[in-house]
Amino acid sequence: MSEQKKLSELDFVDLYLGKDYAVLKGLKGSPNSTDPAPEYLKPVLEHLRGQCRFLVTTEKDPEFSIAHEGVMYRGTAMRDVSGTDIYTLRRSTAKVRALNKIGIHPGVLLPLLDQNLKGLVLIAGETGAGKTSTAVAILRARLERLGGIAIAIEDPPEVPLNGPVGIGRCMQIRASRRTGGYKEHLTRSLRANPDMIFLGEVREEAAAREVVEASLNGHLIISTVHAGGVVATIERLASLASGNGPTAPTFNKLANGLQAVIWQALERDAGQVRFRYEALSLIGPDSMGARSKLQSGNIRGIAQDIEQQMLKLKNAPIRK
Repeated sequence: MSEQKKLSELDFVDLYLGKDYAVLKGLKGSPNSTDPAPEYLKPVLEHLRGQCRFLVTTEKDPEFSIAHEGVMYRGTAMRDVSGTDIYTLRRSTAKVRALNKIGIHPGVLLPLLDQNLKGLVLIAGETGAGKTSTAVAILRARLERLGGIAIAIEDPPEVPLNGPVGIGRCMQIRASRRTGGYKEHLTRSLRANPDMIFLGEVREEAAAREVVEASLNGHLIISTVHAGGVVATIERLASLASGNGPTAPTFNKLANGLQAVIWQALERDAGQVRFRYEALSLIGPDSMGARSKLQSGNIRGIAQDIEQQMLKLKNAPIRK
């Protein structure tokens, strides 16, 4: 490789660190599925290997996250048959973007920056749709404009957030399964009384119930959900939070605590990538109809509200 790039400047999927080798998988621009890491990076990779070893030893967990040169990696430690430690580092695809650069109409986003906003904001989509990037953009914009304290709970962290952000501060926590997972860390974070909480993903019943309850108790929660649309997102959250019980009580709670749902997708066609989204805002007096449908469990009826809101945005001038 003629140009000596930093590790953070190389576009790859996974990095494998063994005792005497370092292999890159999915290196952009390479015809191979795997490539040896460039020799000039040997000191950097040796330092990174030492960081992995330290984290696994101190945290007693084979799964970990690590930040290097401003890039987050999800790490997994294994041991081969010869007793040698191997570390696999998956590079996070999430990016820190300015709110006005994520491709969503300001009419959807600006209400989410209201200082008095409380409740639940959900960002939904399939894997790789950029959910975390959108959620982080909202969190950062609020900290930069309004200040305060945010707690980011992720497993693993995907972008560096820990520390000062504008006039605010973010405390980034890894929700290790060994220490209780999302539910336990969310419970602890609520006791710390931050101005907002970012929960990396709602995927467990216990965490879903906690999120729904927290949205009713004066907290602002921003989270992501794996789902195929706004309606599917609401249905999935209600199903998770209800467990094996009836969903009607959960829909009633969501009617009071849910503030917005944004669903997004990256569609690829003939080599082109197109960003698409739909949103449901439950902020302001115009949302009463949608809240009433949500309360009664008429979730399918909300599709009409989504369509009307999206049409209104399409015809509205963009004001920043």
